[in-house]
Amino acid sequence: MKQTLYFGCLIVFIALFSCKQKPAYVIAVSGSTRPIEELKNLVLEKGDTVAYDELCTAFMREKREYENLTYSLLMANKYNYPPAYCAVFDYLIIASELYGNSIDEKTKAMALEYLMKAAELNNMSAFSRLGGLYKEGKIVCKDSIKSEYYFQKCWK
Repeated sequence: MKQTLYFGCLIVFIALFSCKQKPAYVIAVSGSTRPIEELKNLVLEKGDTVAYDELCTAFMREKREYENLTYSLLMANKYNYPPAYCAVFDYLIIASELYGNSIDEKTKAMALEYLMKAAELNNMSAFSRLGGLYKEGKIVCKDSIKSEYYFQKCWK
C-alpha cells in the first residue's frame, strides 16, 4: 500500500512539473475537503471536475487510492475529462505491475487507449507521459522521434 502511495505521489509530481500546463488547478493535499460521500455524489450525478479532483486527493490522503479507478473511468467515459483518462492509464499500469507482474497485452492496449484519448484532448500530462514512455521504451516500442514529438507538444 505504501508503494502505491509513493508511486501515486511520484506520478502527480511528474505530471505537475514536467510540462507547462495551460489551465491548472492546485488542490492542497493537506487541506480539508468536503465529505467523501458528498464528493462521490457530485462526481456521479454531475460530473463535477473540482469534486473529482478533490475526491482523488481525499482518497490519497486516506490511503484509499484503489477507489479512484471507478470514478476515473466514469469521469473519462461519461464526462470526457482529460485528467481522468490519464488517471485510468496510471491505475491500470499500477494494478498490473504492483507485485512485479508484467502487464498483459489486453491491459496494455486499454491503458494506452486511455492515455492517447487524453493526448487527443490536448492534456499536457498525457503528452509528458507519452514522451517518457517512448523515450524509455516502456509499454511501447522505444522511439526517439515520437518521444521528442510528445515532449515538444508538452512545452507548446
